[in-house]
Amino acid sequence: MCHDFYVTGAALESRMGLEGQFTYCNEKRPFACYAGSAKRPLARAVNDKVTSCLIYSLVFASWFYVGLRFAFDLHPGKCIYWASGGGIGLAVISATFLHLLTRKPAGV
Repeated sequence: MCHDFYVTGAALESRMGLEGQFTYCNEKRPFACYAGSAKRPLARAVNDKVTSCLIYSLVFASWFYVGLRFAFDLHPGKCIYWASGGGIGLAVISATFLHLLTRKPAGV
C-alpha cells in the first residue's frame, strides 16, 4: 500500500508539472528529520520497510502469545519467551528478505 501511495503521488505531481515530496526529495530540503548530525542517520534508517517489519512482527508475536496461552494453556512466562523469540526471529527474517528483494542492482 505504501508503494502505491508513492507511485500515485509521483504520477499526480508529474501530471501537474510539480516537483514535490514524491518526485524530489533529498537532505538539502528543510525537513526537521534532517536537522542535526544525530537525527540524519536515524531518519534514513527508520523508513517504511523497517517499521512495517516491526509492526507486523509485533502483531504476530501478540497473537502467538494468545495462541500459546489459551489454546495450549502454557504458563505465561513460557508464552512470553516463545512469542518474543518468534516475533524477533520473524522481524529479522522479514527485514532481510525485504532488503534483498528491494535493493538496487549493482551498477545503478
